[in-house]
Amino acid sequence: MNRVSKMRVCLCTLLLIGTTCVYADKLEKYKAFADTIRKNVWAMDLPQFKNTNIPSKYKNESAVIVASYRDVSVAQKSHLNLLTVINLSFKMKRNIISSDLNRVCIHINDQAALKKYSEFDFISYYQRYRLGWSEKVQHVLGVRVIKPDGTIREVSTDDYVNTAEGKKDKEKGQKLAVPGLAVGDNIDIFTYEEKKFEEHTMEPFIISYQEEYPMLWKKVHCTLDKDLTSQYRTLNGAPDFKQSTDEDKNIILDAEVTNVETTNPDLWYHQLEHSPITILNIQGKRLKGEFIPPSSKHKGLHANPKAKDIQDDAFEFYRVATLDYFGNLELRKYCKAAKKQFPNITDRADYIYDLLCFTYAKDRIVDASLRRFAYNLQLRLLQAGIKKTRIGITTLAGCEPIDQLSVYANGVPFLYLKEGERYYSWCPSINIAGELRTDMQGRKAILQPENSKEAKKDYPVFVLPASKAEDNQSAYTLKTKIENGTELAINHNHRATGTIREQLGTEILTLKDVYDSYLDRMTDAKPFTEALGKRKAEAEQQTLEKAKEEQQEQLKDLVKSYWDNTPKNIRDCKIVSVGTSKKNRNLTYTTNYSMEGMVKKAGRNFIISTGKLLGGVLKVEGQQRHRTADIDMISPRQTIWNIEIALPEGYKVSADALEQLHKNVTNECGSFVSKASTANGKLLINVVRTYNHKHEPAANWDKLLRIIDATNEFTNIQTVIKM
Repeated sequence: MNRVSKMRVCLCTLLLIGTTCVYADKLEKYKAFADTIRKNVWAMDLPQFKNTNIPSKYKNESAVIVASYRDVSVAQKSHLNLLTVINLSFKMKRNIISSDLNRVCIHINDQAALKKYSEFDFISYYQRYRLGWSEKVQHVLGVRVIKPDGTIREVSTDDYVNTAEGKKDKEKGQKLAVPGLAVGDNIDIFTYEEKKFEEHTMEPFIISYQEEYPMLWKKVHCTLDKDLTSQYRTLNGAPDFKQSTDEDKNIILDAEVTNVETTNPDLWYHQLEHSPITILNIQGKRLKGEFIPPSSKHKGLHANPKAKDIQDDAFEFYRVATLDYFGNLELRKYCKAAKKQFPNITDRADYIYDLLCFTYAKDRIVDASLRRFAYNLQLRLLQAGIKKTRIGITTLAGCEPIDQLSVYANGVPFLYLKEGERYYSWCPSINIAGELRTDMQGRKAILQPENSKEAKKDYPVFVLPASKAEDNQSAYTLKTKIENGTELAINHNHRATGTIREQLGTEILTLKDVYDSYLDRMTDAKPFTEALGKRKAEAEQQTLEKAKEEQQEQLKDLVKSYWDNTPKNIRDCKIVSVGTSKKNRNLTYTTNYSMEGMVKKAGRNFIISTGKLLGGVLKVEGQQRHRTADIDMISPRQTIWNIEIALPEGYKVSADALEQLHKNVTNECGSFVSKASTANGKLLINVVRTYNHKHEPAANWDKLLRIIDATNEFTNIQTVIKM
């Protein structure tokens, strides 16, 4: 080994030793920090966490929240910016330090809850740099087991297992398996998060007063810096805070609830729209260049501000956050040409929408913001001679409604065209022109004021259009025949429309699929590989091949998710149509495979599990069957099954067997209807399940259950075919 090589080995060794020492030092510092937090939390005087007397009325619940405590603290710290010292400008730099303690004591009543709380996996710390500012975050988990006799045992830190660190050791995780936890125990858990970052827009704190289990007691305590702007809104009957100040004049907020029997379902439920929740926003001056909402210009506490103030913030954020998108150089020319090409305004607007989506695909834009798309669509419509458009603001499904807007960034725009009452929004998957994206349909909305006089008044609230069940179909055509005595060979065709198409498209479509779907209505369009120029065609081809491989795997996973059991030999996966045009609204794919165990021999006869051809359908069991909360679905929708079973030569289905496949359960919430017949040597089964509404009141839960149960019962049907 020469001298240079020896020096390189020496330097590498020293670097490795140094890196190892830094890594070990970080772990030691984190361990000391976590030990201190655990010691302080366990020393808190909260007698409610020692309660082992659980009311007998909760004996059939999976678990009971004995006590819950939330402590939020946000402080602003100023220090001298070292960079300004070098430049002799001597400017102060503001940092934010926030802490968030969530502590909960849960009584374990059954094996499901025991399994859920026996293991934990979390990120212990990370450090990130984004948009010119840094963020350092540390998480601490603490766990104690409380036995029925009151004995308390803290889980030792030796039981925490470090997991692989993130890139350059900027992220670290831990896992924990809780030893000795049993049904009948209480588990006392806390999570603590500490953030240190330069002053910038913070994520809101979401404080819930209703959980998935009944809750005996909960307290919330907040300590907020007086020099920051603190806004909060109580939703859905959440208790208001009691306000006070401490000796440093910090804002103190306290709230408490007891004996909360109502719980949050884990099926078809939007917590922010129905559960008692408080949204807490903490805002400062933030970094230069960040948006500062007008409503936060005055520091201090703002309790339940007027919805219009936050709505004004949302419109202002839309105004400053949007930029012109130029696209290809001919985009303006096509917009102007559309005046003559499409005399009808709605036809022209639909074409411009398609043109902009097509250009986004050409430029490989898959994550365009709703704000920029709405702005640029309005601009392109203006170039096409369409002036009577307005920007509207709504909130997406799962967020607070627009008339109770709490976070300005939750207000998302759409474009309204008065001619024909048309609404346009961006979807990274696919939307047909004039078809609102799924999470906007049926939502409350407001329109941008047309003049300064109108801007001073409250915004009139209206409801966006919603689709009907027949607009949103998931249709399966399964053509089957018996193979190898006990298998079914299946040709699987899935057609999706409306909201189902939108969701499915997000999962399985490539950008080229979307691009190609517009080619029939775009002028002088080039093949996808040449859209960025021929010089990039070779590199583009490699990208396309990789996307195609990934799509094949996604399609196979989709077929697997249809069944409770895994299909055999999935092949010939193919996208048939994409569905971006009014003429063809269908997203369709096909594939072939076989399913084992679907056929049994009984002497000379065959027994076919016909009901299981519906796949793995929703089951509602146990506590889920008892519901007092409203129901929120993705949309009204239909699932259709068209099943063909080729009968072996000489075999037939009896009239009694056919009658068994006829079912009809219909009520105001929807229906489950199945029919069967034979023709041309085939058993033909048609099943249609319909959910009529996106939202149902809790009083209709039993009616929905009848439809769900009817679907499940059908899957148990077996059909005998005889010689």
